Parts: sequence; structure tokens; C-alpha cells
Amino acid sequence: MNQNCHDTPELILFDVDNVLCHYSRSIRLHYLAKVTGMDVQEIDDLIFGSGFDLKGDEGEYTVDEYFTKFRALLSNKATTKDWIEAPRVSMPPDNQMLDLVRSLKQTCQVAVLTNNGPALHQSIDDLFPAISEIFGGKVYFSYQFDTAKPDKGIYLKVAERLNIAPNKVLFVDDLSVNTDGAQEAGMKAHHFQGIVGFRAELQELGLL
Repeated sequence: MNQNCHDTPELILFDVDNVLCHYSRSIRLHYLAKVTGMDVQEIDDLIFGSGFDLKGDEGEYTVDEYFTKFRALLSNKATTKDWIEAPRVSMPPDNQMLDLVRSLKQTCQVAVLTNNGPALHQSIDDLFPAISEIFGGKVYFSYQFDTAKPDKGIYLKVAERLNIAPNKVLFVDDLSVNTDGAQEAGMKAHHFQGIVGFRAELQELGLL
């Protein structure tokens, strides 16, 4: 169904993993397993299963605290440099999507909201320089709001930071639980499953 101008979003808020890049948790874990000699499942349990990574996303650690705990969890077999290299090899940019976002900047505002902590924030310009090039200062990390997607509050806080009404925002994420959270906050939402479907949504909303 075609949308009228009143329904056209003024800003698109993008997730990063599997929207702007091709993220593989498996590749990330296998990289850490290679440098530490530890079992992949053990690392997964220590970093993700334990809740450590989520706590970082929710702002419970400073960047120094995060890296200290990360090294300790892996018995000091991995360095801070190893942590930075792991996402580098596991999240290559989706250049088709990045080019599309560049073109969208001609018709609307664009911003990023990612569930990540201060460690990635500190490293993002090195790991993913296109993010700063395209989005400038409108790149938000969940730890900055002491919560994470899909908490309704984070979407409202980001909209406030951007000085825009939630109903003027289209949120794009590959996880339906996160798009559901955005809709609870009053945003339009697109469950990203590929660029073809996203282009169709943009056309329906009058943005392409």
C-alpha cells in the first residue's frame, strides 16, 4: 500500500550487524579460539552465555573495565588487540547497503543505533570507517543509554537525542524482537531480511 507524504519518515535509524555489515558470530568466536587455543563453545559461554557481553552493551563497564574482564574471562590468553581484530574479521561491510544509505541522505536523515558497549565505540572508526563517513555524529551505542534494544526506553531516548518524534522515524533491524520494541515506542519499523525487501519498503514509504 502506498503511503502519503504525512506517513513518510523523516529519519531512518539503522542497526549495524546484518544490516550495514555481514556479521558472523561464528567467525568471531573461531578467531578467538584460534588465538587462545580454547574451545569455541567455551568462549561463547564465557562471553555471551554468561551475560558479560550484554552487560557491556547496557553500560555496566567502562572501556578499561570491559577489556580487563574480557582478558580475565579468557585466562589472559587474548589481548585487547585480539578483541579488536575479532570483529574486524567477522563484520565486513555490506557495500550495497552503504551505497543505498548514501543515496538516502538526499531525501531524509539517517542515524545508527547498535547494541554495543564502549569497546566497539572506541574502535569503530578503525573497524568500520564508513560508519563515521556516512552518519557523522549520529551513531549511538546502547551503553550510552544504560540499556539495550529491545527495551522501549532506548528508542525513545535516541529519538529525544535526535530531536525528532518517534513516529517520524523508520527503524531498521535484522531481529524482529528489536523492530517490535521500536514499534512499541511509536516508530515505524522494518524487519531487515535483505536489500530487495528494504528497497520495496522504501518505495512504499515514498523514500525511493
